[in-house]
Amino acid sequence: MIVIYTKENCSFCSRAKQLATDKGIAHSVIKIGVDIPTNEFKDMFPNTRTVPQIHEVTSSGNRYIGGYVEFSNWVSSIEMLGEMSL
Repeated sequence: MIVIYTKENCSFCSRAKQLATDKGIAHSVIKIGVDIPTNEFKDMFPNTRTVPQIHEVTSSGNRYIGGYVEFSNWVSSIEMLGEMSL
């Protein structure tokens, strides 16, 4: 499962959500300032300066993927490996 941290009026956030939907990737969306206070998000990810921020959540833990470009590359790589069973 993928967790996408987003904010309002963010085109890359919209693209990330759409890509996950189009590819059938299980995901949840956490809106900064709505679902999580901005200060809490900044405390969790102090080096983050942009959104979306995307993480893979598995039974063995969380793995940082990155922003939209990294997520798009990640999707392409798992498609090439035939691992699209998220």
